[in-house]
Amino acid sequence: MDRGWNLVWKTLNDKEFGMKLMDSNLTINLESHFKGIKEGVVGNDTYFQSPYGTKKILYADWIATGRLYRPIEEKLMDDLGPYLANTHSYSSETGKVTSNLYME
Repeated sequence: MDRGWNLVWKTLNDKEFGMKLMDSNLTINLESHFKGIKEGVVGNDTYFQSPYGTKKILYADWIATGRLYRPIEEKLMDDLGPYLANTHSYSSETGKVTSNLYME
C-alpha cells in the first residue's frame, strides 16, 4: 500500500475509530458523526430469508448505484412528485413545471 492508504487504514483500524482534523485538536468520532446519514439510508435494517436462516442485507455496490437516501427521496416526493409530467407538454400546469425544471 502507498503511504496515503496506510494512513487511512491505520485511522480505520484505530480502537477509537476516530481521526484528528488537520490544524485542529478536535477529534471526531466517525460513528457518531455519520449516524444521522446512516439512519437516512433506505434499507439499512432490512432482512431476508435465506437457506441459512434470516440474514441482514449487506449492500456492497456503493460505487455503481448507492442506496436511496430518505431525506432526498422525501423531498422529491413531496416537492417535485406532484408536478411531474412529460417535458414536451405545455398544455397543463404540471407539464409547464416539469419542462421549466428540465430547461434549468
